Amino acid sequence: MMVTFAGMIGVLSGMNTEGLTVTVNAAKSEIPLAAATPVSLVAREILQYASTIEEAYAILEKRELFVAESFLIGSARDGKAAIIEKSNESIGLYDPDNGYIICTNHFQSPELSGTSVNQQHIAESASGYRYRRVEELLDRNFPNNVPKTISILRDQRGINDEDIGYGNEKLINQLIAHHAIVFQPERKLVWVSTAPWQLGKFVCYDLEKVFNLETAPDVEIYEKELEIPADTFLTTSDFRSFLKMSKYRFPFATENPLNPDSIVHWNPNSYYSYLLAGDYYYESGNMAAAEKAYSAALEREIATGAEREHILRNLKNCIARQE
Repeated sequence: MMVTFAGMIGVLSGMNTEGLTVTVNAAKSEIPLAAATPVSLVAREILQYASTIEEAYAILEKRELFVAESFLIGSARDGKAAIIEKSNESIGLYDPDNGYIICTNHFQSPELSGTSVNQQHIAESASGYRYRRVEELLDRNFPNNVPKTISILRDQRGINDEDIGYGNEKLINQLIAHHAIVFQPERKLVWVSTAPWQLGKFVCYDLEKVFNLETAPDVEIYEKELEIPADTFLTTSDFRSFLKMSKYRFPFATENPLNPDSIVHWNPNSYYSYLLAGDYYYESGNMAAAEKAYSAALEREIATGAEREHILRNLKNCIARQE
């Protein structure tokens, strides 16, 4: 069983008949200079041929990947989960063996955690912040279960429940994910989110039943009684406002003219709203308004070091051009 993009033969998340699960989580890597095996095809190979963490490791060890990746592997046979980390040049296993495991987008194994690329990524990206937020929520929700796990995957608050704006890369739910998924490998149960993002209902499948089907049924095969309802955030005015702003998250992808006042109104606690507004004013030559917007962005939780540098550089130019 796999979840992937439409038309794609590789795996993003999945489980096989042995109760082995895999999800892929991007990590920072050097720019690849030659072709190698796509990560999603290696994930598919693991589901096809591995039944334990050791067997998954052996498959990854012999493959040269195109980019760096963390493979979160759950195993019914092993009775635990572990992360196999693979860069362009090295491989490592992270198994804290403490009852839980957290994976965001940086390496944690002894082999790869200390590399300069990984340490720079932790310092400049949102991965470390998300890791600490997951830790915080796990401590608060112990002991964990499926509904609690789904509530963590849907979480839109920063550390200490701070409101850092919708869509912030430092949030667990950035309102951008293709899907979210929860596995119970020993029971062969899987919950898959429905649109939008991980806010829709989580549909449960009993893979023990599905894998034993002899023919394709003409009825739904999900377990209706195990379904997790949609997030109530979908019914709020904040969600409707975010939908208006979301088309501008990637300005190159929309031809709609940007109204800076509207952007800020729709997502007022987001640094990115003020960054977009600042860029609009900056490119329009309104340095006073750009300075005000960039200053407001700096008062909020900024997701990455690169964005902070962009804001500071433009702010400096705004001030210089007004003198």
